[in-house]
Amino acid sequence: MNWSNVLTKVLPVINRPQRCPACGEAFACEIGLQGCWCSEITLSASTLEMLRGKYKGCLCRACLEKAESVLFEEQHVGED
Repeated sequence: MNWSNVLTKVLPVINRPQRCPACGEAFACEIGLQGCWCSEITLSASTLEMLRGKYKGCLCRACLEKAESVLFEEQHVGED
């Protein structure tokens, strides 16, 4: 028996309604035993630094994914 799986099913997930400071969309920060959905998104150190300097609070999934792809594209323009 995996206790992590058992606890995940027994313990509640805390949903904190928020509004994304980048786009204004409503979303939920879902904090549980395994963390929040945002921990599934891998951001570079430079992207994190840029976002922390520009926004206060959490961003929605779409804005986090867009920020990483835009910064990646900017850093790799003309490499072909």
